[in-house]
Amino acid sequence: MSNYDFEAVIIGLTGSLDPYFGQNVWLSSGHLHMWYPKQKKPATEWEREIDELFKKAAVELDPKKRDELYKKAFYIIGVQQPMIFIVAPEELLAVKNKLKNVFPTVWGWYKENFVFVEN
Repeated sequence: MSNYDFEAVIIGLTGSLDPYFGQNVWLSSGHLHMWYPKQKKPATEWEREIDELFKKAAVELDPKKRDELYKKAFYIIGVQQPMIFIVAPEELLAVKNKLKNVFPTVWGWYKENFVFVEN
C-alpha cells in the first residue's frame, strides 16, 4: 500500500478538446487525481471550487457560460499548479491548400465544423 509520499509522477494523460473528459484528473474525487489522492472530500478550498465549477459546467447548456466556468476552473489550476506538464506530443497535420479555416491543435482540429473547401 502506498503512502503517496513521492516527488514526481511520470504518466501519460490523454485529453480532449472538451474539459469534461478530464474530470478524472481535476475533480478531487477523480481516479487520476494525483495530489491528495483518494479524497472523501476536497482537501483544499481551491479543490472544492474546481469541483463545483466542473460540476456546474457539466450540466450547463449555454456554450458561453460553460466556457466561462471551465476558464475559471483552469485559472485556479494554473495559479495553484498541482501538476506541471513537461512534455507534449508532437503532432503533424498535412492540409491541402483548398481546405480553409483549419486550426490544428494537439488534440485534433479546433471547430472542425467550420472547415470548408475553397473551389
